[in-house]
Amino acid sequence: MKHNKYFASTKLMDLGEKGKIHSNIPSIKTLKVIDVETRKIIGEVWFPIDEVFALAGKAWRIVKISKDKL
Repeated sequence: MKHNKYFASTKLMDLGEKGKIHSNIPSIKTLKVIDVETRKIIGEVWFPIDEVFALAGKAWRIVKISKDKL
């Protein structure tokens, strides 16, 4: 069984950025990742699937998820 895959070219992506084309796929909300000990923002991620995820070359465990923060 053959699976065809389609990818958007840079030119197509640029048209989207300029508002020339639109999508009905909603934007994926990102969450700020906060270090519990330092309370500093260490990055942003799309909603993680697992309790443990990788960010900045380290493994992180989710302690709490709020409206827009991990």
